[in-house]
Amino acid sequence: MFDTGKNGNVSKDEFIQTFINCQFEKKVLSKSLVDMSKIIRKVHKFFVVLIIAVTLVISTMVFSMDIIKSVAPLATLILALSFIFGNSCKNTFECFVFLFMSHPYDVGDHLKIDNNNLFVKKINLLNTIFTHPNGQNYTIPNNVLSNKVIINFRRSDNQRELYEMGINFDTPLEKIETLTKRMAAFVDNCPLEYKPGVFIRYMDMKKCSLLNVSIGVTYRNNWQDIGFYWKSRNKFVSKLRSEIVALGLTYSTEVNNINIVGSDGVPKALLS
Repeated sequence: MFDTGKNGNVSKDEFIQTFINCQFEKKVLSKSLVDMSKIIRKVHKFFVVLIIAVTLVISTMVFSMDIIKSVAPLATLILALSFIFGNSCKNTFECFVFLFMSHPYDVGDHLKIDNNNLFVKKINLLNTIFTHPNGQNYTIPNNVLSNKVIINFRRSDNQRELYEMGINFDTPLEKIETLTKRMAAFVDNCPLEYKPGVFIRYMDMKKCSLLNVSIGVTYRNNWQDIGFYWKSRNKFVSKLRSEIVALGLTYSTEVNNINIVGSDGVPKALLS
């Protein structure tokens, strides 16, 4: 549990980080249970009222001498209410199914919705309140969320990220291999933040002048803690930049020669 680096020993940083994570999980679990209990109580009250209404209708039909006269006004009333509250009942049912059947998140989860990083602050029956990293609160109806793609980082495994860079087409492959080895050594020396090894991928070539290369790393977390993610990411990017500069990996834009010709057909200048 405490050996997050899977290296056979527990460091002080690993112990502290694991303890903080356990306390955070305990806190968000308590909030999730409170919110879900409130939703269940609201649903319980709704069904109690519904059962009472159905019981009254059945009782009226049973004890009435003229069933048709008793049912006709009730049918008219139900039809009128269906026009007024039909859409609200539909949305409420969709929200209920979304929260209790799909249940894509809990309080405290780090989500990505429409390319926005959001944290679940409070779950209600009809809507959910999110907090953006900049401090803004978002209130989104649950029936709208049911139609969106939701990425839940808390329920995801360790995340992997690619960093793309453009270098000259004639860059020696030995330099790229050296960069890979140096970044792999850097990652191996930071077992609390990254998993061992990096991977290189040649993306594409453009007009024999640009070579797009991606270097990837696997983090030792699922980005639930966005602060820890940015700290690890900045550390990796800073090291990658310093190694790129040290190896002299650059890219120069393609040079196109332009000949300026006069009206007499004689070249006047050559620009590049």
